[in-house]
Amino acid sequence: MTLMLFVYFICSIVYIVVGILAFVNNKKSRTNQMFFIAAINMTFWSLCLALMSISKTAETAALFRKLTWISYSTVYAQFLYFVFALTGKEHLIRGIWRKALFYTPAVVSLVLSMIRVFPAEYMQQTWYGWAYIGMPYEGFMWEDFFNLYYITYVIFGIILLFAHWRDAKLIRERKRSKIIALSFSSALVLGTFSDIILPRFAKTVLPPFAVIIIMAGILAILYSMREHGLMSISAERVAREISRVTNEGVLIFDHNDKLISANPGAQRKLKFSQEELQQEDVLQSMLPPPLQSAGTPHENMECELTCADGAQLPVLVNAHVLRDRFGDKMGTVLNFRDITEVRKVKDELIRQKENLARTVEERTSDLMASKRILEKEIELRIGKENIIKNMAYYDQLTGLPNRRMFNRTLTDDIESA
Repeated sequence: MTLMLFVYFICSIVYIVVGILAFVNNKKSRTNQMFFIAAINMTFWSLCLALMSISKTAETAALFRKLTWISYSTVYAQFLYFVFALTGKEHLIRGIWRKALFYTPAVVSLVLSMIRVFPAEYMQQTWYGWAYIGMPYEGFMWEDFFNLYYITYVIFGIILLFAHWRDAKLIRERKRSKIIALSFSSALVLGTFSDIILPRFAKTVLPPFAVIIIMAGILAILYSMREHGLMSISAERVAREISRVTNEGVLIFDHNDKLISANPGAQRKLKFSQEELQQEDVLQSMLPPPLQSAGTPHENMECELTCADGAQLPVLVNAHVLRDRFGDKMGTVLNFRDITEVRKVKDELIRQKENLARTVEERTSDLMASKRILEKEIELRIGKENIIKNMAYYDQLTGLPNRRMFNRTLTDDIESA
């Protein structure tokens, strides 16, 4: 009796812990929500069996046996819904009428189990506690309807998992579908044999094993959560992963401007560990004065951060203040990008610009000098032309116009007349 109580109690703990882990990973995911509901259902099933095993009377044991049917009747519909969500086939039951049809076998099984009487004389006390020895066959609805519903839903879910294993494009999806499909296939075979076939045909009275056998599928899901990201990929997790692998530095401060996180990129560039950066004096010596108040937003601010070795790291900083829906400050996210190479390129461009300006200035000075020389030569040539013209048309002794000037003037006047 103590052994089965311990086993069922351990099962209930595993179910609820795995369910909570899945729900906390991504509360908005329908897959995680359905798995969490199914885990609560399995926890209730296990606890009822634990209480049945230590009941003082057959009537109490029969009552807890009946309560297990609440979980027994609904958990397989929840399992198939979880598989639909996991494999991306949730559209098959989209719409109120499809959902109603989908849940009808579970509801019928639940109603039948609540109507049906479980006489105390069919409960037998054994060394491990109370066990149900099975009533005489009472017809399809009372005996075989649930079995048909249970086997159909589980097999259909396993077929979907195997199909997803074959067709999924991502390796992690194929691996987790394979693990879950194989584990639940084994659980289907063993659970059907232990809780349906043996109670009907075997003379040995055995405790209910289905809730224990299903543990294989739950542990497979837990393994897939840890190793293959099952029900673990959320916007928050993606954001954390990006922060972890990005080459940019990310510093996160709480509402009191205390550093609570520095991603690997920040630690690598600043050559400080997160623990060192969380020391107030180290943080203040590392940040320039404009950033020492983490609550002040900044957009594309260029400044220099002091590294652990005393070197100055040029960075481009963006600081954003996060607020809740009441407008109260939640914290500050400060991300910075190393612009050492950008600064080098910028300095080189400035240097080349200065060289170009200097060259242009030199060329301009040379051109101005050449212009002045040409102007002097032109003035000199014009002066010489005037001297030659004077010598040709004026008498050098008296300065009066000569015969050539007279002939030219006469010719011009005759032509113009």
